Amino acid sequence: MFDASCIASNYPYLLSLLPNVALELTNPSPFTNPRGPVDLMVMGHHYFDGEGVPTFDMPKLGICGVKKVDSKDAPPNAMKGVKDEQEGAVSWLMLESTPSSKGQAKRVYRVNTAGGKAPPTCVGLPEQIQIQYSAEYWFYG
Repeated sequence: MFDASCIASNYPYLLSLLPNVALELTNPSPFTNPRGPVDLMVMGHHYFDGEGVPTFDMPKLGICGVKKVDSKDAPPNAMKGVKDEQEGAVSWLMLESTPSSKGQAKRVYRVNTAGGKAPPTCVGLPEQIQIQYSAEYWFYG
């Protein structure tokens, strides 16, 4: 996850373009690159813990486990994906921190998604697949 807060405050009209641009870029090596491909600082990492809880691990905000509160389909004009991954954009989400969360973020919004939907069937696909997506995440404490 990259920190785009300066872009959001100084060039808000550019912020909405970032997910589409980011989806086209090569992914940096996880946990090793302090800056992203467009020189944005790494803000933290998003993963699912051993119990399947979506987790945001960010030095400035702490480790925040979340649960889904609401979901809306991405708009029809959202970028569908890249290369042969053209299934559509993942849903926009409203997430809330779990009671055991130790992070400062109490609510997280995932908006402006690009790509990320899984294929309708796994027939003929390898056992494990990766699907690229990009989005804006907004954190509120």
